[in-house]
Amino acid sequence: MNSRAMTIFPQTPSAASASQSPCEVLLESRSTLNTDPQAQLLRDSQDIWFRFCVANLHEVDLATEAVQETAVRVLQNLRAFEDRSTFRTWSLGIALNVCREIRRRQARYLKDASLARPATSAEEPPSQACQAEQIQQVQAFLKSLPPRQREVVTLRYFEGLSVEQSATVMKCAAGTVKATLSQAISNLRKRWERSS
Repeated sequence: MNSRAMTIFPQTPSAASASQSPCEVLLESRSTLNTDPQAQLLRDSQDIWFRFCVANLHEVDLATEAVQETAVRVLQNLRAFEDRSTFRTWSLGIALNVCREIRRRQARYLKDASLARPATSAEEPPSQACQAEQIQQVQAFLKSLPPRQREVVTLRYFEGLSVEQSATVMKCAAGTVKATLSQAISNLRKRWERSS
């Protein structure tokens, strides 16, 4: 995964008070369509969306595209946000749908969905090479999971959502999230044991 900072939306001073979250300011001003709180909300959410999209799409360029599409859809559907969940959960649901659409599109255009990655430099120090190898191994294990299992692992462990929040994002029952997570952990454990 690329460790560079993700900045899709330019930084501008916020008019929000320090005691209010960007989401609260935006929700107060969404009837007037004030763009400053919207821009602040997008800036505050982009890193969460980017991490989630990279974990699901495995490519920085596709993840960047997904984040931009997520931002567009969030702004288009902001009036429909009903506070039945947190803004983060709601927006991650949008990001999940965008990732699914991109995966379907990629599958249509590519015969082999796994693209060769450029080789790492042979001049890396041993500790960095070992760490890079471990990261690649974890990414390969995650990539080997079925999409739904990969999504639930990403939501629960990388984004820190609860079972209920994950269920809201995935539009399924909490029991389904638990069962899918259990299957994913079992599959990851089997892969790990085979590789050791």
